[in-house]
Amino acid sequence: EEAKQRLGTVLANITDDEKEKTASFLFEMFRAGMLKINLWQPEFSSDPGECPHASEFARWQAERGSENVTTLTGMNLKLENELVRHVIIAADGKSDRGAIEKAVHERVSVPENQKANFAKELPGLIEFSLNEMARSGLILP
Repeated sequence: EEAKQRLGTVLANITDDEKEKTASFLFEMFRAGMLKINLWQPEFSSDPGECPHASEFARWQAERGSENVTTLTGMNLKLENELVRHVIIAADGKSDRGAIEKAVHERVSVPENQKANFAKELPGLIEFSLNEMARSGLILP
């Protein structure tokens, strides 16, 4: 309803010609596969929360070594590195950041001379990864 009100205010200031051009442009984007229209709104969280919960399907894909995981919006997301893969796997909805950090630390192989720095940087890397996962539509509400 709020979006409808905002849109009504914006549309009041747009000419019929501009509306027609915009509609034509959007239709062409749709035909080219650049725009996806859904009749349902996927439910995902934009905030990882206390105990982040990645979708079960994305966790399943990550556990099996897939190069991509499917977001809750249906898009494929390329896993950029093994750390992100392990954060997705560990984000089971029951584990807090400390437990996720422990699980990732146990699973990620790091050269001996880099272990101290990795342990120091890991909490920030996990937080960044969780926020990116939420932004990408991988975290359940």
